[in-house]
Amino acid sequence: MSNPRGQILLPILCVIFLFGLFWVPYVLWCQKVYWKIRMDTTADLVALSGAREKARQLNALGTYQWLLNTLVVRGKGKALTTIDKKAAFDGLNILLRWEENQFGIRVRAVNQLIAHLNGSNLPVVPDKLALNEDPFSSRLRGQRLTVVYIVPDAPPIQQTYPKGFFARLWSPNRTKAQPDHESAWVVCRSDICGRGRAELWLDVEADSFLNNGGFPPERTSLWRSIGFQSFYPQFNARLLPKA
Repeated sequence: MSNPRGQILLPILCVIFLFGLFWVPYVLWCQKVYWKIRMDTTADLVALSGAREKARQLNALGTYQWLLNTLVVRGKGKALTTIDKKAAFDGLNILLRWEENQFGIRVRAVNQLIAHLNGSNLPVVPDKLALNEDPFSSRLRGQRLTVVYIVPDAPPIQQTYPKGFFARLWSPNRTKAQPDHESAWVVCRSDICGRGRAELWLDVEADSFLNNGGFPPERTSLWRSIGFQSFYPQFNARLLPKA
């Protein structure tokens, strides 16, 4: 004699089993979609945060360089000041060079921190398919500068600084130039990856008389070589559309 409960239990178990066959793949698919959306968003956050860190450092470098004008009188290739300004000039020069040396290191650190906090479990890497330049470079080059220090009742002292100040490498033949810093990053969680792109821009009126691209180019006119002309340390960052 059959048990009616067994006749009901078996179909129920079959339904539960069939439901599980569809439910597990669906949950896995939803999880993959979730992390794909999460990594796409994280890649944008990484790109924008890294670009903002670049902008911050360029603004700091431009400010330090502008402050050099308070210590020396600079002409083309040389600068003149008094001996009592030497310690301040040396200190500011060390700070300037240190900030530039830290450029790529800080960008890497910011990118990795943002990615880690948003669920990435792999190192952030540049998207080489979308880039033609080094995303960790400041695009600045140190310029040789000879400073003559006037000493009371003694011959002047002359010292040459291999990186006395910095000139920009972008748009070398233009005075009023926008930066060409563009960065693209790949952010992954295991095999699920997202891509993000950002760029820098100089927040200044294009036709402003004082606009010189944030930093002077390596070759300048005579009057543009007077002083350290970093008039607008106002670099900013913005996202670019996904490629």
